[in-house]
Amino acid sequence: MIKILTSGIFRIALVAVAILIVALSTIYIVSQVNERRDEALLTAVGAAADEVSCRVEGYSQTIEVMANMPIFRDGNRKTIAAFMASYEPRLRNHFEYLFFIDKDGNSVTEGGEGDRLFGRAYYKTLVLDRTKEEIITDPFFLPNMRSKIVFAIARSVKDNNDEVVGVLFAVINIDKLEIITRNEREEVYDMLVDGRGRFIKHRNPAMQLVATLQSSPNFGIYGLAQESNKILETGQGFAYYTNALLEKRVLLFAPVESTPGWVYLVSIPKSLHDRSAMLHIVASGVLCLILVCVLVLSSFLKQAKTQDETVRDSDSTYDADLFIDEEEKSAESRK
Repeated sequence: MIKILTSGIFRIALVAVAILIVALSTIYIVSQVNERRDEALLTAVGAAADEVSCRVEGYSQTIEVMANMPIFRDGNRKTIAAFMASYEPRLRNHFEYLFFIDKDGNSVTEGGEGDRLFGRAYYKTLVLDRTKEEIITDPFFLPNMRSKIVFAIARSVKDNNDEVVGVLFAVINIDKLEIITRNEREEVYDMLVDGRGRFIKHRNPAMQLVATLQSSPNFGIYGLAQESNKILETGQGFAYYTNALLEKRVLLFAPVESTPGWVYLVSIPKSLHDRSAMLHIVASGVLCLILVCVLVLSSFLKQAKTQDETVRDSDSTYDADLFIDEEEKSAESRK
């Protein structure tokens, strides 16, 4: 009886240990799967940010090549104006405006003489201070056209003696970067903010260059103000907020490397993010249940097999005893 009880306790303990091992393995697997899922999401957002960065870098390289053209390096205002006028249709395909500023701060456009821009910050940095060779500005509304958001690239122009003779200044429509902002009805949408936290691109046009991460509560968005420093300073990561419809959402973000602190963001419903994790948990739970069932079934089968072998041994012993009795009886009868 004690042997049977001990055997039963051992089997129960064995199953309990197996369940514990499977449960711990499930927790580990789920954590690893969720970590890989988050890494994949951040990789996708990082790739989208890199696309924007490459487009900005492409414009930057174009301006650099133009700044090294002899026609600009010579600094002849009339020649530059004639060049711009002749190539104006082609230039318009890439830039909203392109103008040259000489070392005295006078600008030249395809139309000839432009405004005097001596006091502009980028002019002082590139021509007077000469601390940089290129400046990419934060986005701004095109003058007299608030529906069009642009940014500018300013590049110093040097002569053959490496002396700064002026600045080449290109104004570029933000739409040229082909940032995807999905419509209101879609669950997932993209955004872009500048280094000050202003929304450059947003599915709500009223928020563009007006709302910031810090002022988002004024637009019915809660949680981003507290997360703004993390978004603007930590590179890639996750943030959590609640939109105007009181829907909890997850924000994935990554820096746009070639810009002055811009950040690319993708917003997804928290329920969609959690749903993926729940699927992995359910799948792991089902696997755990199957393994436990297999272990329990295996234990019962082993027990049944043992009992069957015991019964067979008993039958064999009984048959052997009968045989011995018969032999003894035969011997006595012969006597």
